[in-house]
Amino acid sequence: MQGIFHEAQTTTASHKRCVKKLVALHRQLDSETFLQQFLDCVSQALVVFKSEPAVDCVVQFVAACLTRVCSEKNGEGFFNEVINFLLTHCASSDKAVRFRVCQLLDTLLRVEAGEDLELEDDVFQALVKKLLVRAQDKVPAIRTSALRCLSRLQDPTDPKDPVTALFLVLISSDACKDVRAIVTESIGVSEHTAPALVARTFDICPTVRAAAYRRCCVLVDQTNTAPVLDLIGRGLLDRDTAVQGVVKTLLCELLETQFDHSVLDLLSCINVTQKEELACNILQAIFHHYRTQQQQPKKAPKTSRTSTGAQGTVAHQILSREELLQLDCDGSSSNNSNNNDNQANSVGAVAALYWRVAAAHLHEQVTAPSSRGCRAAADDERLDALLPTATECAELLSLTSDEFVVRQLLKLAHFINLQEEAGRRRFGACLVQLLRNTEKQCPVDMVMSLLRLLHTDDVSFMRLVMENLNTIQDLIDDGTAGMPEPADESETESEQPNAPRKRALSTDSAAHHTANTIAQFKQQRHSSCSQKNDDNKRASDRSASSSAGHDATENGNNSEDYHELVWLRWLSVAADFLRHTSLSHSQPEILGLREKMLPAVQHRSATVRAQGLTTLGLWCLLDKTEVQRHLELFLQVLDHDCESIQLPVLQILFDMFTLYGLELLPSGQFDMELWRERVLRFLESYLDHEESELRAVAAEGLAKLFINRRLMDPKTVAHLILVFFSPSTESDSFLRQCLTVFFQVYASSVQSQALIAAATEALVQIMRRLPESSVHRGVSLERMLQFIVHLLSPPARDVQSNAELGAAAESARACVADSLEVSLQVKQSGALDHQAVLKVLRALRPDSKAAKPPTRLTRPRRAAAAAAPPPSPPSSPGTVDEKENSAPAEDDEAFAANSSAKNIAAKNNNISAPEVTHTVLQKTRSGRPSRATAHRSR
Repeated sequence: MQGIFHEAQTTTASHKRCVKKLVALHRQLDSETFLQQFLDCVSQALVVFKSEPAVDCVVQFVAACLTRVCSEKNGEGFFNEVINFLLTHCASSDKAVRFRVCQLLDTLLRVEAGEDLELEDDVFQALVKKLLVRAQDKVPAIRTSALRCLSRLQDPTDPKDPVTALFLVLISSDACKDVRAIVTESIGVSEHTAPALVARTFDICPTVRAAAYRRCCVLVDQTNTAPVLDLIGRGLLDRDTAVQGVVKTLLCELLETQFDHSVLDLLSCINVTQKEELACNILQAIFHHYRTQQQQPKKAPKTSRTSTGAQGTVAHQILSREELLQLDCDGSSSNNSNNNDNQANSVGAVAALYWRVAAAHLHEQVTAPSSRGCRAAADDERLDALLPTATECAELLSLTSDEFVVRQLLKLAHFINLQEEAGRRRFGACLVQLLRNTEKQCPVDMVMSLLRLLHTDDVSFMRLVMENLNTIQDLIDDGTAGMPEPADESETESEQPNAPRKRALSTDSAAHHTANTIAQFKQQRHSSCSQKNDDNKRASDRSASSSAGHDATENGNNSEDYHELVWLRWLSVAADFLRHTSLSHSQPEILGLREKMLPAVQHRSATVRAQGLTTLGLWCLLDKTEVQRHLELFLQVLDHDCESIQLPVLQILFDMFTLYGLELLPSGQFDMELWRERVLRFLESYLDHEESELRAVAAEGLAKLFINRRLMDPKTVAHLILVFFSPSTESDSFLRQCLTVFFQVYASSVQSQALIAAATEALVQIMRRLPESSVHRGVSLERMLQFIVHLLSPPARDVQSNAELGAAAESARACVADSLEVSLQVKQSGALDHQAVLKVLRALRPDSKAAKPPTRLTRPRRAAAAAAPPPSPPSSPGTVDEKENSAPAEDDEAFAANSSAKNIAAKNNNISAPEVTHTVLQKTRSGRPSRATAHRSR
């Protein structure tokens, strides 16, 4: 028996021969003798925990032997005897035995499962009971082997199954990534386990995420395809390339098995109008996967089955222009043979999206630097066969009323050849018609970008835009819906003092037009509130009105909605033009835009008002004088209007200050420092706003001011650090991500080191005066101070490359230590956490007097040394006696008190104080003391 096992442990190639010898030996010996010798040989492999090839060969050999021996005449109970033997050692104190037992059980069940293994009830229950305990072992390798074995004993359809319940706990709570990966791969897929598998797609480990995506694709047979496609779309955006590769492979397998390589059928399962990004990612993944497999060298003919399927060429996958135009709106093929004119049909949403993504993919391949030779020529031919001409694209745009299809065709138009003059003119006229047609939605930014491609000259493009703006302006002048009534001067003067104010920011302005606009704005807001109250009082009267009155009201509402859409179209075109133009106010056409957009600022609709303020802000950014002229207007709107308008206005103000600085003064203002301080504190106050979007915009704007050296204020830096660590911003992912990038970039500059160090004192003052009701009350001062020290400690590679940065960082850390020392000396400490300040100060300056611990924290060993009779001279510098001789004089009383207590305790034990140390040393010489004993001896 030992010779057979010795031969089997060398290589797996000898297992067949060794199994035959073992079966022959089983026929010669009786069952008990054979079982005893067999188990003795198996036991020798159980004590090895380290991964050894010989032990792994023995495990495989035991499983093969068990299968053959059980098939013999007198070998029916041999399998159960071996299982019982392994279960008796499953709870061994040796981790090697526990690991090998679980490994053997896993191998036996995996080999025997292919032959429809049936276990007795008592053996099954014993297996489950023992393995459930081992699945919670402290060693991860043992847990992994036990979980592999339990995967064959689970029933995922039973909610009360103990194995499945344990899997659901470990899949989300186990600290070892290998255990979570094994559970994810082993757990059965059912309606009870599906949510846990989907949750593992967010795991921190890429291996676990990849396993979760593989298991979730099993859900295709049990549920509809749409949720699985949503899951695949998230996997395509994974940050790990290995996970992306696994998801792409699963997507192509799904396309082959469920949709017979029909990409349009797959897209039909997605609502492309609402999930455009998902559909685009899936299409791009399919095209790139096919392209990658096409570029790989061809394999042997035995794999040719996949080369004609999922590994087919891109040419066989991308449809031509004629095939796309023959599709119905749902993406299916149309068999209408009576219609021979392809351009007379509109294109559907699925076909339009497919058309645009396929064109972008082929254009990327053609324009790639590595594209050359026959492959590049073939891609160019396919792109020409796919793209429509400019005239065909114009016809499709004129026939299409779907906004989604219009956007796809406009994106497709960027790849069209616009060199032909006739098609160029026809396409340009179609774009102009889209701008002027205010009855249907139009993506203004896409149309304007295409018009800039057609009109490269700035002056000619400006004239075209002004012509379209005048045409849309005529539609606005036809009616007065949405416009405020003219304000009476007496009423304006009487209402101005009573206007509500949140913050005191009003300034004396000499510009009459700005004051008039502000007055009209306040009156408009006041009249809107009054009108709202009157409408609430007359609600019952309106409900009892006649049908004719209802029709008139509906017509009036429709008229107001139409004029609102016209206003939004005009403002969107003007804003896009101002955002990309390189011209200035020296052009009369641009200068005349101001008078046309000012009425939108006073519009009763909040949407029109917000777009009007955005357009006016873009117009002001072209000239510093206009910014100063309208600055008070934007500040008043930010202070008084609703939150939906405060958001774009706050962005406009930060753009103005980033471009021209905080030194902007409105007309009539002369105190620069006072104005700058008041504006800064006003903008900084939005960091504590209750709306998360306003907080994020304020943090981003202040970060831009610091990065562009428009702001150098340590109080604002301290406020940003406080907001960054505040519990109230825990859910504001954009704000925290923005500040994370800002602090890292800003601290890498030499000029910023001193400012960050100066923010320490401001931060301590803020925490000292923080009220009890503040949302920042739970912030840890220690964490914030450690963060400041981290910012002032640049990496070694940066210091080596920039010696000036290292010197500035060292000086800044010294300033932080000085600030902390001063803060500890203040008597009125308020709510300041002294322990946090001390901890950071000790790390920065250990020899500081303020950083020394109080006397009550003196270590007992110092007291014992002070209480001992004349101490022996120190054997080496730095011993306990030398430290005690250098102890401060003010600690003598504390030392004496502690030494008295020590002598009393020694007398109670009939041992003198010097003999305590001697006794411990004797114990140390006689045997190795524990860590606690060694610590007490020291």
